Amino acid sequence: MGEVYRGRDTRLGRPVALKFIDPAHDRDPDRRARLLKEAQAAAMLRSPAVATT
Repeated sequence: MGEVYRGRDTRLGRPVALKFIDPAHDRDPDRRARLLKEAQAAAMLRSPAVATT
């Protein structure tokens, strides 16, 4: 579906994952919606069992 890169949030000073849609599919509304849904789900995770770094 795309590529994931390691980055750093300069405001929070912590590592982040940056996921990009494959350019061959970046105009596909279903794939864009899936990426947004994944990001929203990941943003809501709050658990000591989930690594954040």
